[in-house]
Amino acid sequence: MDARSGRLPVVVGSLMFRDPYECARLVSGLGPDRTIAAVDFRSGRVRIDGWKTSVGTTEAGLKVSGGLGFDEALVTDIGRDG
Repeated sequence: MDARSGRLPVVVGSLMFRDPYECARLVSGLGPDRTIAAVDFRSGRVRIDGWKTSVGTTEAGLKVSGGLGFDEALVTDIGRDG
């Protein structure tokens, strides 16, 4: 939560990989301080759509999130924490 405004950040996962253009618009519109990239992975592969679809390596997923303007990422090893 943003202590100054009381607003919660928007956490974005699958949208980063399904529609990067729309995701970049969202981050730009809300601001990187109000958005967090969610990167779930198992065995070194990013998983989206409720962990059903693999879309690349964890490293590549983090590069995607940075390229879309996110300042923060919530990275979860779903093999351990999921």
